[in-house]
Amino acid sequence: MTAGTARREDQFPVGAALRLSELERFDNAQLLRRLRESEPVSWFAEQGVWLVTAKPLIDEVQNDSRNYIVDTEQNPNGAVLGRMMLAVDGAEHSRQRAPFAAPFKRGAVHARLSSVVEAQIERLLAHIESSGEAELAMAFANPFAVSIASDVLGLELASFDEVHAIYTEFANGVVNYRDPNARKATIRAREQLTGLVMPIIEQRRCHPDDSLLSSVLRSEHLLSTDEELLANLRVILFGAIETVESMILNTAWALLHHREQLMAALADASLWPAVVQEGLRWIPPVGYSDRWTTQTVQLGGVTIPSGEYVVPVFAAANRDPGTFPDPDRFDISRGDDRRNLSFGKGIHMCLGVNLARLQGSLALKSLFERLPNLELNPERPSEPVGFNFRRPPHLYVRWRHL
Repeated sequence: MTAGTARREDQFPVGAALRLSELERFDNAQLLRRLRESEPVSWFAEQGVWLVTAKPLIDEVQNDSRNYIVDTEQNPNGAVLGRMMLAVDGAEHSRQRAPFAAPFKRGAVHARLSSVVEAQIERLLAHIESSGEAELAMAFANPFAVSIASDVLGLELASFDEVHAIYTEFANGVVNYRDPNARKATIRAREQLTGLVMPIIEQRRCHPDDSLLSSVLRSEHLLSTDEELLANLRVILFGAIETVESMILNTAWALLHHREQLMAALADASLWPAVVQEGLRWIPPVGYSDRWTTQTVQLGGVTIPSGEYVVPVFAAANRDPGTFPDPDRFDISRGDDRRNLSFGKGIHMCLGVNLARLQGSLALKSLFERLPNLELNPERPSEPVGFNFRRPPHLYVRWRHL
């Protein structure tokens, strides 16, 4: 331990005592509260990063693309998924994002994709509703997320199990980015995904259609290489699959532990957008983002040198009582409150936020309306876990078939 590291641990005792395993637990709200109240900017000694847990300070970091950047070789997302829009800044970020932006605007999403989302929900629920029980991740949430991502992009990804395995490796690679074995596994997963999508890209070049992929290929904001196109497709798929699947599972889990909230939503269909927002706030699928300082900065009275890893913790911001009264309570009566940071903020805010909200509202509404008396299977319990990516490892449910 260097003298500088020792001084940091003396200055930030809560962060010095912290362990990643504690943050990965579902019941980490009290720990995040202690950090937010006593060390809102803290040196997390075990991981060698700065944690930011107060929402105003997180907003400051997310909105300041001059002092806090993502374009560095240390970025786990870039290392795993390639040099794409979430791993670059400034004009480079704008250029890479531009070809994908228009189809994901709210009006375009609702006009073009509502019927696509509804059709996939109907197909999946019709397949399972007579069984009376299911593991909700693999029976519904994952194939739903993969199928919508595939349809929207025009990638025709038919092998849900294979795509799920690929993105499991990507998620593991981001979490364990310092592990050489995890890095090797993500390289294999990238090659596997390229094998699935590159023939479709070549087909769309020869025979354009009305898919987002064809739109990107003929865009005036052309991506410079096939690898740049592939890297951005990887990250869009990552968000469209990992985040949407987790959002559905987390919110379903929350509703099944708060039956009075579920009954209110079933009685008033206009509440489902609020259900989605509260589910995202209470259990964010992605717990934090990554930034690096470009120069010595002052944040919340703490001096952070240049080139250091700063981690704005969305899970803590979403429980900040200055923004969300009684923040540890799951409460859909907060309304369609979009101040939570589960989709990020600033120039790197999630591209697919409007589609994800639409998917969540329609999927959860249909799930609970179509499967009468849906409940957790008490013989196979689980709860959301994880710090970076947060969801139940599985979600076994049952219902009364009518």
